[in-house]
Parts: sequence; structure tokens; C-alpha cells
Amino acid sequence: LNDLPEPRASSAFGRTLRAVVDWRGQVVTMLDRCYLTESIPVQLVWGAQDSVIPAAHGELAHAAMPGSRLELFEKSGHFPFHDDPVRFVELVENFIDTTTASVYDRDALRGLLQTGVTAKSIDDDASVDTRAAVLDALEADERSAT
Repeated sequence: LNDLPEPRASSAFGRTLRAVVDWRGQVVTMLDRCYLTESIPVQLVWGAQDSVIPAAHGELAHAAMPGSRLELFEKSGHFPFHDDPVRFVELVENFIDTTTASVYDRDALRGLLQTGVTAKSIDDDASVDTRAAVLDALEADERSAT
């Protein structure tokens, strides 16, 4: 916190941390709302050596967002864009160049919200263990980030 540039920044960081972490660890998840990204192009970028948010979390998010892309930077920690900026820029440029923008469809979104998350909302290509972990996380005593 001492490295944050101003007192308001460290205060905001502290409030955010207290809102999502308690004695059990991270208590906020967005897995119960990942299915809402169904029509939104998503590129996940994760450091395989991330000690802040482990790569397994990226794999869970990827499995919970069918159609998403996950790119692991094997030698990176929490900041893959810093560890390998050339690869990161190439990845982002490729994603932009090969992805069609989503179109907002109010009725489709309403339908998703009414149906909610289901087992079929999880990527079919996910391993059995990953599918089970996503479903377990959805049933855990965690608060949604939304």
C-alpha cells in the first residue's frame, strides 16, 4: 500500500480488498454470471505462474464462458502484459482482427437472465474435473461479483 501514489488510492484499494476477501480467502465470484457473456467475444489472458489469482481460476472462467479464448503465458505471473509485452500485443491484435463484435440483443439477454446458469452453460470442451469445479464453485457460499 505504501507504493500507491496517493492516500485515496490506498484507501480505495483497502475497501476493494475488504469487499472481496475475508478469513476464508476470496469470497466473491463471477462464475454465476459468466453465462451472460455468451454472445460477447472474450479473450482471457493469464500468467501460468500467477500467485495472486492462480491460473486454475482462468481455466474455470474459460470453462464457464463458452466461446471464450484462454491464453496462458507459461513464464508469467500476475502481469503477463508486462512479462511478455510483444506476445501480449500480438495476442490482442489477433483477437481484434479475428473477432466479430457482439450485437446487443435485449430479448436474448432477458432470456438468459430468466433461465439462469445451467450445466449446459459450461464449455463442452472443458475437462470433467473443470466442469465439476465450475459447478462446485456455483454452489459454494460465495457472493456474486455482479
